[in-house]
Amino acid sequence: MIVLDTLTHLIAEHPRVVERYRRETDVVVITIVNRIEVLEGRFATLRKAANGVELQRGQQRLDQAERDLSTFRVLPITDGVATEFDRLRENKIVEQSLCHAK
Repeated sequence: MIVLDTLTHLIAEHPRVVERYRRETDVVVITIVNRIEVLEGRFATLRKAANGVELQRGQQRLDQAERDLSTFRVLPITDGVATEFDRLRENKIVEQSLCHAK
């Protein structure tokens, strides 16, 4: 299984990235974070539209992103993932507390 770290070059159809993706025989998946990042970017385009043309272009980009994303399986958040998330979050909270205590 291959987990993509970013979708930017694949969605933009960068030739070498697309070729590498097409040659891959293993299962290629994305994370929920990948999905969120792409969609947030598309939603931001819609929110920032200065005119109707930009709004329509933003809608087209969102629609295309949703089609692109639907081709990938999203890794589920398992018990192990949730446990690791909690551990990392706790470490971050402790580190922040120590920094503020100085």
